[in-house]
This record gives sequence, C-alpha cells and structure tokens, in this order.
Amino acid sequence: MAINAVLKHYEGYIITLSTRKMYDEGGRLHFCVDETLRRRLETKLITKILAFEAV
Repeated sequence: MAINAVLKHYEGYIITLSTRKMYDEGGRLHFCVDETLRRRLETKLITKILAFEAV
C-alpha cells in the first residue's frame, strides 16, 4: 500500500516527464504519454523505494 501511495503522489510528475510531442499526417502537433517510458519511470521509482534503507 505504501508503494502505491508513493506512485500516486508522483503520478502527475511521471506523466509530465513521459509526455512526448507527436505530429499527425497533416502536420498538427499532439501531445501524448509514452506508456513505455512511463512504466520505466515507475519501475525505477519502485526499485529505489525497495533499495532504501532507513537508518
């Protein structure tokens, strides 16, 4: 539950970091979330949480 709470807290920041510009066939700009990058960032955060040692 604690890891989910941390992920929820950083969800907006992770989405912001994983947002990419994409252009359609007409040359119009769209912003979309790169789901692969988003999952990689979440996995990295979980790894760091689990490696954390409280003193």
